[in-house]
Amino acid sequence: MKRVLPVALLLIGLLAGTPAQAITPYTTRTPGPGGFLYPTQDAYTPLDEIDLPVSGPEEMFLAPDGTLYIADTGNGRIIRLDADFQISAEYGKGMLQSPTGLYVDDTGTLYIADASKNTIVILDADGNLVKEFGRPSEPLFGKSREFLPRKIAVDVRKNLYIVSEGAVDGLVMMNTDGHFIGYFGANAAEMSLKMILQRLFLTKEQLEQFIKNEAASPSNVAIDNQSLVYTITAGTERDKSIRKFTISGKNLFDSVTGSTTFRDIHVSDNGLMLAVDADGRLFEYDLDGTCWTRIKTPSLPTVSPILREKCMMACACTWRASTLKPNRTLRTC
Repeated sequence: MKRVLPVALLLIGLLAGTPAQAITPYTTRTPGPGGFLYPTQDAYTPLDEIDLPVSGPEEMFLAPDGTLYIADTGNGRIIRLDADFQISAEYGKGMLQSPTGLYVDDTGTLYIADASKNTIVILDADGNLVKEFGRPSEPLFGKSREFLPRKIAVDVRKNLYIVSEGAVDGLVMMNTDGHFIGYFGANAAEMSLKMILQRLFLTKEQLEQFIKNEAASPSNVAIDNQSLVYTITAGTERDKSIRKFTISGKNLFDSVTGSTTFRDIHVSDNGLMLAVDADGRLFEYDLDGTCWTRIKTPSLPTVSPILREKCMMACACTWRASTLKPNRTLRTC
């Protein structure tokens, strides 16, 4: 018998003037004097719980037309939900093994990162296979580099931005034919005073005995309607975990208050950012990367937030689902 797991769906509609609830399982804080976080009115209130027959879902995506898709990783498929959050379509059954990354464009084309096959799979709106490809063959990719795709985003020119696990050179850029374009948005390697002194006084042979100081690999990726690319990197410094890149690859965020365990990020149509970490905390940011709300949710690990401007935010984890409504209108900048 197939086990039915509840999937977390945090649905947030922007309803101005909704009265605050006296008791909620969530706490909301906002920056105040001195840069400290202070308790404020509850941002969201639980509404409902939804059960779906999924196994270990790793990603959710709210398409431009408002349709919600879920990467049902454990069952090797992508599912589409209708307005009542019931399964209305299934994609990739028999073709996918462990889909962990998902992007859907305005034509309904699905771009999927399959972690078990280490391939990118492209399906049309009807679920037919358009293209499947794996490790790039171009020399510039690197002779000994592995291709371990985990997350994916696509810009308006149909360039693919792929999070490849352990890729210290940044995101892997490819086109829809599977050709390697280049690396994009690499993190900078941090050097401590001790490491600097070691490089000054130790010989080459001695330095080779140490572990190489390489930049951390991005953990997840998002893209906005202007094709600006956002990455999060778990395990880095708290103020370096979110980055925003121009088309040319320039990072626009020098320092953004955040978390060392970010799992996902989404950007609304007007540039507002929402990020979530492994402890179940939701962080809301304005255009400049200023954090103006932090929401502590109960037990919300490894989630994938999806935000559609002025409509709803969905958030998925592997075991629990709740539906939220806002007690105030999100600030626009």
